[in-house]
Amino acid sequence: MSVKLRTCVLAVFAFALLGARPVLAQTGTITGRVTDDTGAPLASARVEAVAGGQVAASTLSDESGQYRLTNIEAGTYAVVVSLVGYGTRRIDGVRVIAGGT
Repeated sequence: MSVKLRTCVLAVFAFALLGARPVLAQTGTITGRVTDDTGAPLASARVEAVAGGQVAASTLSDESGQYRLTNIEAGTYAVVVSLVGYGTRRIDGVRVIAGGT
C-alpha cells in the first residue's frame, strides 16, 4: 500500500469498559480499528496506550484492523499507532473511565 499512515484515516473508537477488578484497581479497555484513507483495514499495526511517557498496554491489529487494549487503569492516554511503510499516528486525549463508558 502506498498511502502513508499520516494521511490515512484512523477509525479509533475508544470505549472505556469496566474491568472485573476490585474497586481499588478498576481498569478499562480501549478498542478500535485501524484503516487507511480508503477504509481498508490495516493488519499488524502496533497500537499502544501511552501515559506519562510510559506504555501502559500494547497489541497488534488483527487482519480486519481491529485491536483491543485491556486491563488499562482509569485515566487519559495517547493511542499511538505505527505500521512499517505507513509511519506513526498519535491520538491524544483518549479517556478510560472505570465503571463507565
